[in-house]
Amino acid sequence: MAPADPGVDGAATSPSVGRLPRSPRGLPAGLVTFVMADIEGSTRLFHELGDGYPALLEQYRALLTRACRRNLGIVVETDGDSLLAAFADAGDALAACLEAQQGLAGPKWTGRVRVLARIGVHTGEATPMGNGYVALAVHQVARICAGAHGGQVLVSEAAVDAAGGRLPQNAELAVLGSFRLRGFPAPVQLAQLHHPDLRADFPPLRGLGNVAAVLPIPLTSFVGRVRELDVLGARIAAQRLVTVVGPGGSGKTRLALEAARRHEARGTPAVLVELAGTSAAALLPAQVATALGIQLSVGDPVSALADALRDRQLLLLLDNCEHLLDAAALLAATLLARCPDLTVLATSRQPLGVPGESVLPCEPLETDGDDSDAVRLFLDRARLAVPSVEPSPGDLALVRQLCAELDGLPLALELAAAALTTMPLTELVTRLGDRFAVLSQGVRGVPARQQTLAATIRWSVDRLPANELALFTAVSVFSGGFATDAVDAVAGPELGDGASTLAPLRALADKSLLQIDHGAGRYRMLETLRQYADTLLDDAARRRLRDRQLAFLAELAERIEPTLRGREGAVGWRRLDAERLNVRAAFAHALATDQGEAALRIAAAVSWWWYRRGQVAEGRRWLADALAAAPAARAAVRVRALLGDALLAYLAGDVVSIRARVEEVVTLAPEEAGDTVALAIVLRAFVRALLGETEAVADFEVEARRAVAAAERSGVAWVRAEIAMTRGQFARMAGDADAALRHLDEAEAIAVEIGHSWAVGSALFVRAKVLLALGRGPEAVRAAAMGVSAALADDDATGVLAVLLTGAGAATAAGSPRSGAVILGAIETLSRRVGYDPMQMDPVDGQAYVAATRAALSPGQYAAAHTEGAALDLPGACAVLIDLASAVPAVQAAGVAERLD
Repeated sequence: MAPADPGVDGAATSPSVGRLPRSPRGLPAGLVTFVMADIEGSTRLFHELGDGYPALLEQYRALLTRACRRNLGIVVETDGDSLLAAFADAGDALAACLEAQQGLAGPKWTGRVRVLARIGVHTGEATPMGNGYVALAVHQVARICAGAHGGQVLVSEAAVDAAGGRLPQNAELAVLGSFRLRGFPAPVQLAQLHHPDLRADFPPLRGLGNVAAVLPIPLTSFVGRVRELDVLGARIAAQRLVTVVGPGGSGKTRLALEAARRHEARGTPAVLVELAGTSAAALLPAQVATALGIQLSVGDPVSALADALRDRQLLLLLDNCEHLLDAAALLAATLLARCPDLTVLATSRQPLGVPGESVLPCEPLETDGDDSDAVRLFLDRARLAVPSVEPSPGDLALVRQLCAELDGLPLALELAAAALTTMPLTELVTRLGDRFAVLSQGVRGVPARQQTLAATIRWSVDRLPANELALFTAVSVFSGGFATDAVDAVAGPELGDGASTLAPLRALADKSLLQIDHGAGRYRMLETLRQYADTLLDDAARRRLRDRQLAFLAELAERIEPTLRGREGAVGWRRLDAERLNVRAAFAHALATDQGEAALRIAAAVSWWWYRRGQVAEGRRWLADALAAAPAARAAVRVRALLGDALLAYLAGDVVSIRARVEEVVTLAPEEAGDTVALAIVLRAFVRALLGETEAVADFEVEARRAVAAAERSGVAWVRAEIAMTRGQFARMAGDADAALRHLDEAEAIAVEIGHSWAVGSALFVRAKVLLALGRGPEAVRAAAMGVSAALADDDATGVLAVLLTGAGAATAAGSPRSGAVILGAIETLSRRVGYDPMQMDPVDGQAYVAATRAALSPGQYAAAHTEGAALDLPGACAVLIDLASAVPAVQAAGVAERLD
């Protein structure tokens, strides 16, 4: 550099125009490759040589000019020790650079002087002006030259591309990284020209505060996560510390890298620091420095890093921080406090816990639907493994199942796709119960912890302290999530000394080994993690935990069951819904381990849940198994199970079984089972009427009084509502519509008073039938609509379908047979989905409704409406009836709207 600017030793200046005459063949235009060179340590040489410096400078210029001209380049200008040349061909420029460096190494310089040139090469659009150029590319090549060391040739990515592989013999280009040029927003990738005659090892580039390692270029496409990527991009733009958290294999690194690439494209360089291979916290600063190309001075390495990054605009991506959490948090906090233009993006299985940290969960991919992110990822990777893959509709169903069973975990899906090279899809899906063996074929070219599914999970689990590991394995017995009371009962004893489960539970959630459903107030473990945790248990431990789970769930179900017909019922229904998979697992364990009475306790307590949720076949099967497994069970438990089976038999239309079960209940029930006896008495009277026994109606009043007395002994009020409703049924069967409506009024009033919502809906269901018999179709539609609304709000699947069937008949009677046909089409489809067919429970009336609706429409009209209904879900089918009710004349049975609107 010119000695007139000794404060910036060797820094290239902006070229001036007009120092040299134009070449006779003119300056190249368009895409021009520029070479800039200057002498490293020119100020030092000037002071050492004094009057001898001009001769050295002239010798240096002549050598470089000769190298450029011999390779078809034009020296555009010289300024002190700085020289700028232009080439029409990038390959010629690289040849000139090699020749120049070879020449500089040859001459005998004065005394012990060595002249080392640093050279930059860049290609860009340029237009000659006078004898020189005014172009951004000239300024960029000056910045590149300033970053080099003496004897080094730095080549921009644009020049590499322009050369197209045309290199001097034995020469090659080695990529160094991305270099942020001062004054230019986008980073420039730089390579170094290698040749046997050139020095290859150099310190980090000058001004490496602006140098970043090249982000790895993925070999596969980024699939899905559009929303997460947008959210992450916005977080990075707004926050200085963002941590992406999620379980192993969820795709945290890939999501963060994609966001970093997008951020870099907007002008901020990004550096990836891989921490998975760093075992000691003390090595973390050195790992970051290595990725940045920074040489740390002696002293505090974190402070040295902060000093090196103080003036840099940079996105620092710290990948896999979980095993160095404290060190990573300290490093991030220190650097962010001292480097105002630094942003840190971290990936970890738990947050860093630094104030101001923005945490973004990286959840598993969505699995629902043929176009879900999980399905798209699996198919994309499957086509890489087996290019001929073209899934049929049946294959897509298997793919959806596979994606759901693998929890939508990207790593698991990619490993499964790779397994298709040696296993057909159908076999792959059937073997997922042993997924760690199926997905054990390691992939190459990735860290060992990512080569198999088990290795990825082991990376997290092996680092758990004893109490967290004990809890992690213990909660693997829960199949469908769990609440804290279940953890205390089942896993708490594993911790010993009455230790609280709260701290390890929160720690596991913090480490992404558990997920929290804040709305439900429950924890859950991904099935893949659950299966892995189960492999860590021996048979004795697994039996011990499942025995505790069985005892807890039996007690929980028995505690909930009495509340289900009252105002607090909604809480109980939600809890039983949430525990569905756990209840099944506990029941199966009870039968498998000869704990028949425990199985019977669970079956009896959840029988009303089966009834309301339409799980008729499952409930009857479980009850039969439990009754057979516990012949000597306590009478109070057995009669509850028998009554539950009788109620499910009613939904199935099995009148004979109902009669046998209720007779057994009335005979065996102990004094304390008053509510059970009461309902059995009412149900027995109703069945007798259905079977056509002439004395049934007359006997009912006697039976009803017995039932009320039994219920009162047990302090149960809801039986009175059901007795009043049954009276309404009897009056309807006897043809006394007025009496029927009075009894139903009473049933509704009692049910509303005590919060027995099922009885409200059931009374409206019977009311609709009475009104239909009276020929009052519009009123029947309104009663049915109100009944179906009550059942839908109560999430009562069987109640919805039963009332919808009557609603279809009411729609036809009210002059809207097409709506009736739509509803019937929906019922046919939904019955299969729910597992309960109201036609079995209500065969006589149901067939009459179908016949009337068919008669009111042509075959084509009925088929079209029926097909339309078959596509509806439960709320959609209800909407047809509810919308019709709002359209029919506003005539209604006295008292209904006043109570329920």
